Amino acid sequence: MEFKGTSGKWEIHKHAFACVISEEVSFVIANCGSASSNFENFEDKQKYNALLISKAPELLEALQSALDLLYQCECPKELHETYANIFVNYNNLIKEATEL
Repeated sequence: MEFKGTSGKWEIHKHAFACVISEEVSFVIANCGSASSNFENFEDKQKYNALLISKAPELLEALQSALDLLYQCECPKELHETYANIFVNYNNLIKEATEL
């Protein structure tokens, strides 16, 4: 399954509060809020949300690579059910991340 979102490396914008941009096209991927909030630790949570979002393309690629490796693996029979569950879970996660 192919990722159809904005390509390129995503990173937290250096001059904007918890804003994720695409390096490739200087395009805002996500704005995780503003610095003015009354919630305790809200600013840190926004930064962590932005960090996770910025790593999404790399996480998806790693998940797809892991799934490809599992397909190539010749595992003992006692692991077949476990691997089958992993295949299903990974495939479902990739599908959820790449299809609207």
